[in-house]
Amino acid sequence: MNKTVVLCAYNVANFPQGGGHLWVYMQYVFGLKRLGCDVYWLECFRRSDDPERDAAAIDSFFARLGALGMAGHVILRAVGGPGTTAAVETLGISEEEAGRVF
Repeated sequence: MNKTVVLCAYNVANFPQGGGHLWVYMQYVFGLKRLGCDVYWLECFRRSDDPERDAAAIDSFFARLGALGMAGHVILRAVGGPGTTAAVETLGISEEEAGRVF
């Protein structure tokens, strides 16, 4: 049975121009996968006052991680933004699936 590992990354989705920052975490993802682990990426995305910028950053984030073999294994918790309260939106997989992973 594979071990499930949830890697908690910081500020990769909000910092798309920081390619080196992404690779700090990806080295762990690749190593854990090589050891047979089922790896999930968990990160908080802080929404800004610019919904178009946020959508582009989120799309770019999922595209980059998908290209690196993480499709279906990303849990992005989006918070904040204009006119919102403390609600958290789960992106990438369903809230139910995220609960099973955790």
